[in-house]
Amino acid sequence: MRKTIILVLVCLLLHPDGKTQFDTAYTKNRIRICADSFAMGYLTKNWPLYTRFSYPPLVAKMGGAAEFQSIIRDARTQIPDSCWKKYEPGAVLQVLKTEGDMQAIIELNSILEYNDVRITATSHLVAESWDAGYFWTFFDPLNDSTLARFIKPDLSPSLHIPERKEKMEPLKPSKSVQRPEPAALPASPNKFHYSGQACSLLPATCPCSPNKFHYSGQACSLPPPAPCSLLPAPCFL
Repeated sequence: MRKTIILVLVCLLLHPDGKTQFDTAYTKNRIRICADSFAMGYLTKNWPLYTRFSYPPLVAKMGGAAEFQSIIRDARTQIPDSCWKKYEPGAVLQVLKTEGDMQAIIELNSILEYNDVRITATSHLVAESWDAGYFWTFFDPLNDSTLARFIKPDLSPSLHIPERKEKMEPLKPSKSVQRPEPAALPASPNKFHYSGQACSLLPATCPCSPNKFHYSGQACSLPPPAPCSLLPAPCFL
């Protein structure tokens, strides 16, 4: 009898508010299972499934299940299915038990490719359970604590909603400007090389002399500012 009393006193000292412990591993696993169904319902446009795992008071505030599904459906159709590359729950960040329910925060990871931009984001869902952690429903507060408490007024002040993480990057890398290669001219004794490129035909009046130059189609002259090779000897006209 004495041992029983001591055990009760120890429990009261450890948990003075009377709250019981819960199996964290089991609870987190149930959150992930329910969150998978919530995300799958949205991704596959299974609106009854999505509604089943949506936070009931939010569904009621939006006019009931039919109106809720209509609003979500209209928003979802704005983006083609092919743009969604990832939409799935991530880590369970926090779980706590209150007087009336259990509450949690879980990551929602997504990758969206739209209008030549890839958006990689991590947002956070608020989760709630009324049956000791077996069944969970969710809502997205858009990482806004004020909005979260408007949707769920009894949200625990101990529940922390992290900031949204987002990265945007172009899908198509910028192409470097490449200069076109000069067109090669056919070999001819009336042509010579200038600065490593093929030059134009020699004018008919060009004197045959290795000390004269031909530059960019101009008449024969002394060496221009740009380097030019000497005319080959003998000069072919």
